[in-house]
Amino acid sequence: MMFWGIIRLAWTGHDRLGAVIIIGLMTVLGVWDFFQLRRQNGAAMGPAYIQQLGLCALVTLAIFNLRFDLWMASGYGISVAELHNRMPVWMVPVLTLVLLLWGVAMLLLTKPKVAGSNPI
Repeated sequence: MMFWGIIRLAWTGHDRLGAVIIIGLMTVLGVWDFFQLRRQNGAAMGPAYIQQLGLCALVTLAIFNLRFDLWMASGYGISVAELHNRMPVWMVPVLTLVLLLWGVAMLLLTKPKVAGSNPI
């Protein structure tokens, strides 16, 4: 379900090969996660799920950054070269980098306390 948005963007942007590649990546990640998580139980599932979710989010961001200009050009009905002349498409990767840095900072600042570290 996480990849549905970018599959739809690729399909409506007439990027059929991109949609097929995204579906293939989604399938490979799902099968890989199945074999990685089938031996996990209760407490170990939490961190494993967060790792799986993070990997899917990174793949989604990478696909979006690599195909954004093609999808936008198709949406406006112009060529990719013309889109690059009209709009600053470099802004998408820069803002993605800012988002990733902010996310890492939030993870580091809100790190949970370790059990048994209470000085009282």
